[in-house]
Amino acid sequence: MVVKKTIKMTQKMKIPILGMIENMSYAVCPHCNEKLEIFGKSQGEKVAAETKIDFLGSLPWDSRLNSMLDAGQIEDYESKEMSSIADKLLSKMASGEN
Repeated sequence: MVVKKTIKMTQKMKIPILGMIENMSYAVCPHCNEKLEIFGKSQGEKVAAETKIDFLGSLPWDSRLNSMLDAGQIEDYESKEMSSIADKLLSKMASGEN
């Protein structure tokens, strides 16, 4: 509901939306690598399809990111999920897509 309200507000303000990213979509157990949907089943792709917005990917909750934020080292954060989303965003921007 909050995401859909934000989309409507953004569209009314005529701000282009490059895509949707689902944050804290899941967590990964550091001991067994099991994917844990701690906030319930992912809804990102469904909401993106309903609102006709490109789904760019899901980001897990990552304790490394929290530590890097606290240390002021956010620019050093790397993950395969973040790289995939960044590649999609760069491609959209280079092609002039909205």
